[in-house]
Amino acid sequence: MEQQDKTSGGFNPAYALAKKLQENKSSLHIARIPKATRETFVAIADEEFCSDYGMLLKYLIDKAMDVDSKNILMELNRHEERLNALEQSSNDDNNHPKMLNGRHIKREVKT
Repeated sequence: MEQQDKTSGGFNPAYALAKKLQENKSSLHIARIPKATRETFVAIADEEFCSDYGMLLKYLIDKAMDVDSKNILMELNRHEERLNALEQSSNDDNNHPKMLNGRHIKREVKT
């Protein structure tokens, strides 16, 4: 019961693929993978995940999300430290504006 291409009267492989994908919605098909990347992925899946590509993909996504959240936390901590340093410097007794090199700017008092 294969769908035929109405224009040429032949077999339409795109229809067969679409039908197969509809039957198994949890499948994923990826094209245009560099050869070395595919070989590495398959090797890791074979060795570490008993050839379960789905679990390797989940593991890699979880790791990427974890790294991303760690990077976000590091950035927040860095900004918090800068903010604390700015607040500390503004609370100092010597509250004169500074140049980028750290030297104080002398203000002239207008009378």
